[in-house]
Amino acid sequence: MSEIAETELQTRLKRLHAREVLVTKVEEFANVGIWQANLANEKMNWSEGMYRIYGYEPGSFEPSMKIFLNHVHQDDLPLVKTALFEKVNGADVKKTDYRIIDNRGAVKYINALHLIKLDTKNNIIKITGLARDITNVKMLELQLKDSQTTQEAIISNSMNSFFLTNERGDILGNNDAASSLFGYTNDEFKKLNRHDIIVDDDPGFVTALQHQEKNGRMKGEVTGIKKNGEHILLEFTSTQFLNAENEKRIISLVVDITSRKQQEEILLKSNERFEQVSKATFDAIWDWDVKSKQLYFGQGFKELFGYEIKNNTGDFSTWYNHIHPEDKERIIMSRLNKIIQHAESTWTDEYRYVKADGTIAYICDRGILLRNSTGTYRMIGAMQDVTELKENEISIRNLNKSLEKRAEELAVSNEELERFAYVASHDLQEPLRMVSSFLELLQKKYDHQLDETAQKYISYAVDGAQRMKVLILDLLEYSRISFDRDKHTVINLNDLINKTLEVLKPFIDESEASFIIATFPEIRGNTSQLMRLFQNLISNAIKYRSALTPIIEIGYSERADEWEFFVKDNGIGIDAKYFEKIFIIFQRLHSKTEYSGTGIGLTICKKIAELHSGRIWVESSLRAGSTFYFTISKIEITQPQDAE
Repeated sequence: MSEIAETELQTRLKRLHAREVLVTKVEEFANVGIWQANLANEKMNWSEGMYRIYGYEPGSFEPSMKIFLNHVHQDDLPLVKTALFEKVNGADVKKTDYRIIDNRGAVKYINALHLIKLDTKNNIIKITGLARDITNVKMLELQLKDSQTTQEAIISNSMNSFFLTNERGDILGNNDAASSLFGYTNDEFKKLNRHDIIVDDDPGFVTALQHQEKNGRMKGEVTGIKKNGEHILLEFTSTQFLNAENEKRIISLVVDITSRKQQEEILLKSNERFEQVSKATFDAIWDWDVKSKQLYFGQGFKELFGYEIKNNTGDFSTWYNHIHPEDKERIIMSRLNKIIQHAESTWTDEYRYVKADGTIAYICDRGILLRNSTGTYRMIGAMQDVTELKENEISIRNLNKSLEKRAEELAVSNEELERFAYVASHDLQEPLRMVSSFLELLQKKYDHQLDETAQKYISYAVDGAQRMKVLILDLLEYSRISFDRDKHTVINLNDLINKTLEVLKPFIDESEASFIIATFPEIRGNTSQLMRLFQNLISNAIKYRSALTPIIEIGYSERADEWEFFVKDNGIGIDAKYFEKIFIIFQRLHSKTEYSGTGIGLTICKKIAELHSGRIWVESSLRAGSTFYFTISKIEITQPQDAE
């Protein structure tokens, strides 16, 4: 052999060796295997990658077409045989996707390329194949003709970004995904250096270099630079090999993780906020992963209930095991029903919770349900200790019951007193009439026999009896007010006041009083009671007149929930210190010689106002007249209750 021929052979052998090294590296990196079958002698060769894909140690047995086909999934066997042994016009490379069952019984998805060689008679004599394990990346397409083509096809068609550099970092090759990721065309990308697309002084890149020193390959998270200057976060992996010229080459895989990192940052901040809120609030905040049943509690859970939870994380039972037994089933079903139903996105309930020290806490629990297309996947909420509020509610409820009972007792007592007053005043009139009658008879029969002193005594007795009769009649009138069973009806106040003035006409004519009367609305109330109220106030305005001719004004104003009426006069007026006293029964400010009456009229007015859920008061000063005000409720009218 000539010296030139030998040199050429050595060069080719070096290239072949370098190619084999490259193929081995690519096989390991990309999880592919190469095989070749000679149909003439039925021999078959597998690369190391093929053995690994099929679950065997490299070189552990002599491969054959039978072994190859025995590992093919039964359902895919016809497809594989067709791809291997049937000729297709105009095609020497076939692509097939099929399943295998490896040595450990695991099903794997294979993307295969088959290169067939024909003899002069157009018969298949040799098949070269490449098998790509696409169990995780199923539809990765490969095109190859020989070992060099296989490497280029794997890298070129990958969905991940690959690029090849020399030791200086010059980019020697790349796939479309890499140039697209950084915003360059393929031609532009091949003119760059790794420093143009990776920030070398980035802490992540330094960490990746340290990883390379320990493990022989570079791996880490680095910062990438796009053509437009935008920085992106990359997951970076690279491995080194020597080419045919014994030059170091570095093949790198980069994955854009910018979006993932942003989401992780958002989640981290969200978790930090959750932690801070958990510490800041007095509530026990919780976060329940419905699918995994994992339940996270904030610091408030320990502070409120005294339970220690490792890493603040437990499961569903961590919560429900401490619910009061009488409430447990109801509360669990309440929460689970909310998860199943899709009508509402919130859950609220109250229950009792057993604390670590054995005491019972009343809890108001609120949660928000998070849903997607598969249903409820998460609930977030807070347990609020409302024990003090609940105990106050119970105390108030018990107090209300006690007050209601007391009110009932007072109502019965008042009714008995009113009945007694009615009966007593009615029964007292009979002996009083007898006393008055016999005194009059005594005076008539023995008038000529009695001296002046005796006549005076009889006169005093008759006058006392008459005043006693008036007192009894007034007391009888007062007691009748509470027994007035007339229902509250719509009243035309204009008609009612006109009728009142007709009743008082002799008194009005005698005093020459004049009136200023507003036009009144219709209201609801007890007709006879309100007529008595106006009658008492108007008669008092006339009775307690000054030297001036009486001028009496009757008017009203309207509020949201009540009517306010007034009767104003220009009479003698009232000292402010007596404003409360005048409404007490039998309390008089003047002697009977100055003004007649028993001191019960204003007491009756007060009673009538109260029976209409209102009140009565006076504004006055001496010698400046008086204005009496009273209100009648629009909302709630107090009606007398029937006696039992």
